[in-house]
Amino acid sequence: MSTSNREWISIHSVSRDLQVELSNEQAWEVGKQMAAAWVRIMKRPPVKDLRTKKAGAGSHCFALYPPSWQPMFEAAIRVIQAQAARQGQFELWNSREVGGDRRPRAEASEGAE
Repeated sequence: MSTSNREWISIHSVSRDLQVELSNEQAWEVGKQMAAAWVRIMKRPPVKDLRTKKAGAGSHCFALYPPSWQPMFEAAIRVIQAQAARQGQFELWNSREVGGDRRPRAEASEGAE
């Protein structure tokens, strides 16, 4: 990676700037959205770099974006936060666990009996 990419941003650097703690699922969703936008515009995957994990222990390969993408990251993070706030205390749906069913887990498992 070139030295100029050292100042590029990641999901975690933007969430730190916003003082927002994202769950892994939320970070993955924002990452998926940003990577799809990057590929749509640039016609190639985003640059990746081995960086320290957000917990501080170990490292992980993170997708990086130019600082000009910060407003897009901030908007995506705010949307994810608003969705979580609307859901209140309900668990996030996990379509892998309930076979694509969009009902909350408890309802979906009752219908499987």
